[in-house]
Amino acid sequence: MFAIPIMSVPQAKRITGITYAAAKAHVDRLIVLKILDGQKPFSLKGVKYHLARELMAAVEGPLPE
Repeated sequence: MFAIPIMSVPQAKRITGITYAAAKAHVDRLIVLKILDGQKPFSLKGVKYHLARELMAAVEGPLPE
């Protein structure tokens, strides 16, 4: 997720080798935990992609003191 902070259910399925239903459950959990943005997904060819906005902000933002 650091290289490409975007995730879809089909991507999660392909990366992990689990079923679609299990991948969807994991993506949904990442949305609940606010790791992935569930409010503003974008669609491409019928697939919803979720941005890891918090992760991007943490990586790009200033370091805590």
